[in-house]
Amino acid sequence: SIPALRPPSYPRIPRTSPFSYPNSGVDLWSTTNFPDKTFANPIMTFFEVVARLKPASTLEQSRAELSTLLDRFDKDYTTKQPGWTVDLTRLQTFGTAKYSQTLWLLFAAVGLLLLLACANVAALNLAHLESRSRELMVRTALGATLTRLTRELLAEALALSLAGAVFGLILAQWLVSLFRSIVKDLPRVEQIEVDTRVVVFTFCTALAATILFALLPSWLAARHSLTAGLHQTSRSHTSSRSRMQQTLVALQFALAIILVAGAGLLLRTFNSLSSAPMGFDPANVSTFRITAGWGESNQSSKVQERFRRTLEHLRSMPGIESAAIAITTPPAGVSAVANFKLGASPVDEFLFPYAAQSRVVSADYFQLMRIPLLAGSTCRDQVRESSGDGPIASALVNQAFAHRYLRGVSTLDQMLHGEMGNRAFYSMRIIGVVADVREEAPGIAATPTVYQCGLPGYYPDPAFLIRAKPGVTISSETVREQIRQVSPARAVYAFQTLESHLRDSIASPRLNTILFGGFALTGLLLAAIGLYAVMNYSVNSRRREIGVRLAIGATPAQIQSQFVRRAAWMVAAGLAIGLPGALFLSRFLQSMLYETAPLDPTVFLAACGILTAVAAIAAYRPARRAARVDPMESLRAE
Repeated sequence: SIPALRPPSYPRIPRTSPFSYPNSGVDLWSTTNFPDKTFANPIMTFFEVVARLKPASTLEQSRAELSTLLDRFDKDYTTKQPGWTVDLTRLQTFGTAKYSQTLWLLFAAVGLLLLLACANVAALNLAHLESRSRELMVRTALGATLTRLTRELLAEALALSLAGAVFGLILAQWLVSLFRSIVKDLPRVEQIEVDTRVVVFTFCTALAATILFALLPSWLAARHSLTAGLHQTSRSHTSSRSRMQQTLVALQFALAIILVAGAGLLLRTFNSLSSAPMGFDPANVSTFRITAGWGESNQSSKVQERFRRTLEHLRSMPGIESAAIAITTPPAGVSAVANFKLGASPVDEFLFPYAAQSRVVSADYFQLMRIPLLAGSTCRDQVRESSGDGPIASALVNQAFAHRYLRGVSTLDQMLHGEMGNRAFYSMRIIGVVADVREEAPGIAATPTVYQCGLPGYYPDPAFLIRAKPGVTISSETVREQIRQVSPARAVYAFQTLESHLRDSIASPRLNTILFGGFALTGLLLAAIGLYAVMNYSVNSRRREIGVRLAIGATPAQIQSQFVRRAAWMVAAGLAIGLPGALFLSRFLQSMLYETAPLDPTVFLAACGILTAVAAIAAYRPARRAARVDPMESLRAE
């Protein structure tokens, strides 16, 4: 009998553990099994070196020392490529450098939204205080002081702002969990949480916003209550307050156009990335990897045999159209650049002037990916030798390679030579030309690429690709069961469809679009609320005037058009102020745009049209209410 096994209780890994570097997906650290000669090879430049500086050392001093070491390296190794440099950066910024601009941009968007909300609150507060002006006058006449009135109004505003801050923190806690589930590749994303610093910052911001945008209007309203008479109306003060409200509404639309234009540029960029021609057909294609150890690379023939048996088994599966192997699947997100030399003469010096991406693929890869063959023939089942002593391998190049390096030369049957390190060379014969593929990312155009035909025995962990027949869905469990029949001791991991892999490659632009779009929609809503409140307040405060004008001959259409023109002036002023800000913001967005001009007229015209439509909807109901005022009711009130 087998005793019941209780799962072990593992200790919680702290955030400062080494398992969060270089990303949160690391589960195991081990010593390297690369031979010493690998590290001594001058062309093996893909290693990352991590060092801790001495307390007295600075980054500039360390850079100078590394430059000295590089000069010594040049003298020791004659096979140095020209143009080599060494760089040193802080580990804290190494993983987040490419996200810094995005994060600062989103922080700026949040700041604009905060200003818009504050302007909205100030406008609403002015309208609310105007409705209470008679109450404040009565309390002033009964002996209330300016200090007491201001203190009470501030207490009311603080209670509302603190309640809003608490609700915002609760909402932020849920949104942070959603954000972490969406942006899994962001460095240290698991450390993002609503902690004490966020709570303190939120309440300090709420307090500052209350003092600036609630205390000042409250103080002005209370001050007016002390100076205005109990039975008097101050038309000049009402006009001044109305102008202040209109200015705040214009400011809201100015901030809103900045957010909407930025969201429009990012949305157009995301649409361009989503529809960018990749050069292959990802439909019905799935990719996965099979566990392997790098120690197997010393037995390349066994690795190649395992690959061959696995591919044969996959091709025989019901519903599978074809299967192939590639070291990376596009879009790979990285560029594996190798240097080559053209010509039939043997390699006699380390001078490889042609740089191109290098991909190793098996037979059926181009057929599976449906990459068009432009000339020659495609890969066939063959072994890619790991040394220059074996037979010459075959290779295909893309159209960008042929256009840049072989213009005016017959591409087919040209010889390519490269170095594997330690003065070991390999040669390939170009047997075909294929169409360009965006190997790195949808937003990066195709670059010269060499596809080496064969089964990479030196690389035991390539990506397997399978294309299912139309209408057939291949699950990960089905693939795992098939692989167990070939290699029972191995596991299948990283199973996903190529379409989902393609969507993941534009996750960052998608996130930017969603966040900026959410800010823009919120800004539009706040601006519309502000306009509606000010228009509604204006109608209520001028009901008697409107009734008198209707009684002496004004038509409802004239009254309605007057309020519509007032709303149009506020919106036009806001757009005139905000458009230069939107143009300024587009300059910062330029590096994040793809096939979208920073000053795209379509985006800016659409943004202006959206804000105008929203303003028309917000102003319609108050203007219509003004046109329906009963003149007899107003005269009786007089």
